[in-house]
Amino acid sequence: MEVDWAQRQLASYAFDGQQIFQRLVKGEANQVVVERALDLLRTYLSIPAYVQSLQLVDETMVRLAWALHIDVHPRGYWDEICLLWPHIQLVAKRLPDPAHYAEVTRHLAITKNDRGEGEAAQQLYEDLLASPHFEQITLDQQADILHQLGVCYIDQGKYVCAQQVLTRCLTLAEPPSDASNIRDSAADLQCRISHARCAAALVWESKAYAHNQLGNMALSHGDFATARRHYTESLRLFTGHGEAHNLACVAYQALGRLLVIQAKYAEATSLLEKNLIIRRRRSEKKGSAYAAAYLADAYLRAGRLTAAEPLLNEALAACGDLHDRRGITLCHLYFGYLEQARGHRQAALDQWQQAKELAVAVPVLSVELQVLTALWVGLLRAGRLHEWWFTMIHLYRNIRQQELGTLAAWRLLKQYLR
Repeated sequence: MEVDWAQRQLASYAFDGQQIFQRLVKGEANQVVVERALDLLRTYLSIPAYVQSLQLVDETMVRLAWALHIDVHPRGYWDEICLLWPHIQLVAKRLPDPAHYAEVTRHLAITKNDRGEGEAAQQLYEDLLASPHFEQITLDQQADILHQLGVCYIDQGKYVCAQQVLTRCLTLAEPPSDASNIRDSAADLQCRISHARCAAALVWESKAYAHNQLGNMALSHGDFATARRHYTESLRLFTGHGEAHNLACVAYQALGRLLVIQAKYAEATSLLEKNLIIRRRRSEKKGSAYAAAYLADAYLRAGRLTAAEPLLNEALAACGDLHDRRGITLCHLYFGYLEQARGHRQAALDQWQQAKELAVAVPVLSVELQVLTALWVGLLRAGRLHEWWFTMIHLYRNIRQQELGTLAAWRLLKQYLR
């Protein structure tokens, strides 16, 4: 009897994929397991097209990718995701359950947006929402996709679109079981992936994130009272679902940033220190980098320069590894404030010029506004009026592009003038 070696090889992929999947959902995602999973996906995707695939194997490998993304994205494997996930998309697309394709697409879009490829990420999300399958996927997936698209819109300054999708996310009904689910439970994750519910955030969790993003929008428009209301509601949802020492770091960071702007440094520092501890414990490379940068900003404003510098060095190194231009921009902005506090005027201007060049390339309009404000004031103090004039024009264009009213623009500029 002739042995079908191709089919036997496929069966071995199913076995190996399931074994690694079990280790990932049990929380055994050390470096060896992650690399082994990535290598298995690479070799599976390189199988020639003429070898007929098996649906069971495809499903196993797609679910492996679902579980793996939870670990590789926070660790900064962004280049690897952008290389492999488009091919995993093609595998998922031929499966009958639309949840597979929706989840892989969400993963790819999240990573592309974090890399600063906002338009490409937006197209992935919008194509997904326009597909006939969107209404067939779980409410968890729908809510998570709507929230993530809102993030993508905000990063590009498309606030009207962001408001629409985030409000839509908040109107979704919550399944009765949501109240008892804990997001990071390995048993819960394994159960949800096994039933094609994927690794998306639960509905209540996406609503907490949506409130956070609505708060960010309000903050970017100088409406601090509305921002605080949304951040507080986000924190209430996280703590109410047992996440005070885990996912609530999102709310701690948001509230901490708001308190820094309002010059309430002691309260802000307490929240931002707690945020950094949680992010590091969760091994979030990007999250830890931003947490360190925001805490450094709080320290700088409170005059704690020695404590701020190592945090900025840590954040800059991590964002450099991730090719995260937005994070690098923030680091140069804060390094400029550090140099300014030390009396090094030219060094501060050099940092802000670097931040300006990066901010234009990203672009994230709210970050660019902070950079332009710092550079505008720095150039005026240095008497470089020609450059100051062109920076003022750029600043005016940013305000117009964000459709900020006079009062909102004044509130923000007043807070950013430090």
